Amino acid sequence: MFSYMKTKKELNELKKVLADYYREKLDAQMDELFESGKLTMKELERRAKIHTRTPYAKK
Repeated sequence: MFSYMKTKKELNELKKVLADYYREKLDAQMDELFESGKLTMKELERRAKIHTRTPYAKK
């Protein structure tokens, strides 16, 4: 799909449309989690502080 974009402006517009679409989906899912009580602001803040990257092995 990106290869059909003739200008950089068209490409940026398409990227914005896709980003907006996925942002809206994420917002809806987060709202659902908060409304159901499965996620709270306290839990979200706790998870934001967790370091979950897999450490690289030292060579």
